Amino acid sequence: MTSGGALFNHLDDSFTVGQEDGSDIESDAPGSGGPAIRRRLAILSCFLHTFDLARLEPDPWVVEAAPGLATWARSSLASE
Repeated sequence: MTSGGALFNHLDDSFTVGQEDGSDIESDAPGSGGPAIRRRLAILSCFLHTFDLARLEPDPWVVEAAPGLATWARSSLASE
């Protein structure tokens, strides 16, 4: 999530004319949204905000094996 591993464009089709509070869970719009996804994203946001991103450093030892893949990771344990 922090390095572009997912996309969220802040479009929520549960906000419609007449239901500006985001409660339209039966919208026929092509996207998605609603209270359930907003709750899940809030949990994810709380989790990601627990990281001290300024303290993280590149750490080549986080991923032990990924045959055929290039990996890149950051860790607060890199300099220990």
